[in-house]
Amino acid sequence: MEVEVDSNVVPAALAAPIAQLEDAPHDALALMDTAYSNTARRKLFPHRVAVTSCSAVELLGNLRNTQIVEVVLQKGRERAKVLFAFSGQGG
Repeated sequence: MEVEVDSNVVPAALAAPIAQLEDAPHDALALMDTAYSNTARRKLFPHRVAVTSCSAVELLGNLRNTQIVEVVLQKGRERAKVLFAFSGQGG
């Protein structure tokens, strides 16, 4: 399946959340909380930025130095339908 993406819009849209993280107080930025909030507490969009880090300071540095130059598109798998669910309780 071909998907057309405006190569200027996607990087700009991905840069906005990075700027929000940079504006957060660094001493209040907990790495696990940030990761959780950005995945579980927000709408999941079809485009993402991926970086690795071991601390909040390293995360901000890696995000600051990230250049979004390539947009990789991959169609997700359709959710499988549940055929049978076993509760594990016997009689």
